[in-house]
Amino acid sequence: MEIFRIGDYLKKAREDQKRTQEEVCEGICEAPTLSRLENNERAPAYNRLVALLQRLGLPDDRFYALLSPKETKIGALQKEITSASIWYVQREGEEKRQIREEGIAKLQELEQVAGSDDRLIEQFALSMRAIFGTQEGDYSPEEQLFMLMEAIRKTVPRFDLEEINRHLYSSNETQIINQIAIAYSKSGDHKKAVDIYSQLLKYAETHYQQITQSAGHLPLICSNYAIELGLCKRYEKAIKIAERGWEASIKYGYYLFLPELIHIVAECQYHLGNTKQSKTLYTQSYCVYQAVGDQHNLQILRSEAQKYLNLTFDF
Repeated sequence: MEIFRIGDYLKKAREDQKRTQEEVCEGICEAPTLSRLENNERAPAYNRLVALLQRLGLPDDRFYALLSPKETKIGALQKEITSASIWYVQREGEEKRQIREEGIAKLQELEQVAGSDDRLIEQFALSMRAIFGTQEGDYSPEEQLFMLMEAIRKTVPRFDLEEINRHLYSSNETQIINQIAIAYSKSGDHKKAVDIYSQLLKYAETHYQQITQSAGHLPLICSNYAIELGLCKRYEKAIKIAERGWEASIKYGYYLFLPELIHIVAECQYHLGNTKQSKTLYTQSYCVYQAVGDQHNLQILRSEAQKYLNLTFDF
C-alpha cells in the first residue's frame, strides 16, 4: 500500500468499525493529528502510525515509509529488548542474571536514543523494566502491578480491568495487559488472572486476525489463560483454550508457545483420567521442547511426567 493512501485506509477502517477519532488516537496523538493523517495531509511519527493501525486491527506491514536513522535504531532496540524479556522469563541462575543486565543496558540505550518526549517509548520501557527488575533482582508482583498499571495508563488513561474491551489497544498495550494478568497470578489471585485473560482473548480474536506481526498474541494469551484455568482446576475449559492456541500456532506459523500448549493439554488430560492420551501428549511436548532447546521446561515436564504417569524419557 502506498504511503499517500494510508489516510484513506485508516479512515475507512475507523468508520467501518464505528469508532471516533478520539477513541482511536487516545493517548497516542491528538484528534487533529489523526484528522490530518486521514486527509493525507501528513503522517505522525512511525511508531505512532503503527500503534494507530494496530488499534484498528489493521496490518502494519503493508505500507511504505522511509524511516529515519533514529526510528530504525529505536525499532531494532525494541526488538532486542522484547526478545531478551522472553528469554529472561525462561532462564535461571547466572544466565538469567546476564540477560537481565543486558536488558537493562538496552533499555537505557533506548531511552537515550528516543529522548524524554515519546510517550510510547516511555510506556514500552516501563513495562520492560517491570519484567527485568533491577540489578538486585525481580520486583514483587505488587510492584510489577503498580508499574504495569502506570504503563498502560500512559496511553489509555481510563483503563479499567473490569471493562478491558471498552478500549482499543496496540500490540504493546496488549502485551502489558498480559503482564498485568501474570502479576495477579504471581500474587496468588488466579481468579482475577482468568477474568483478565477471558476478556483479552475475546479482544485478540476480534482485532488481531489480520496482523502478521501480532500472530503470537493468540498462542501467548491462550497459553497463559489455559495455565490459569488449570490452576483453578477447570481442566476441560483449559484444554479447549490450549487447543485454540495450538491451532493458532500452526495457522500463523508461530511455534514459540506450541510445546507449552501441548504440555498444558497433557497435564489436564491426566487430571481428567485420560492417561493414555496424556502420555502421548507428554511425549509430543517433550520432543518439541527438546527440538527448540528449552531445557527449563524440559526439566519441569520430565518431573511432572514421572510423578503423574511414571513416564521417563531416554532420548
